[in-house]
Amino acid sequence: MINHVTPSSFDSEPNPVESLVEASSGKTTSQFTVQWTRPAGDLDGYRLWVGSSDAYTFIEPNNNVYTVNNREPGTQYTVRVAAVVGNMESDRRSLDVTTSR
Repeated sequence: MINHVTPSSFDSEPNPVESLVEASSGKTTSQFTVQWTRPAGDLDGYRLWVGSSDAYTFIEPNNNVYTVNNREPGTQYTVRVAAVVGNMESDRRSLDVTTSR
């Protein structure tokens, strides 16, 4: 007899975040805030990268706003965000943000 396993929502990568934007407040010479819309489906959280580094910050699934600190004035940074389920990651969404001068 063959046992059939029904795939769960955790068997495929999560949907990507939507509407990654710079928040209307919180920008200074050394920080900025980004926000996004939670994707449909289950997720364990988000990974957020700043710049070209492979190091990321893990963000809990109930939070869709993050303030990036300790940056240089008047410098452009690329922020990337991916939704995470288990060890699977969605496509990354990216946004360029420049700190105030």
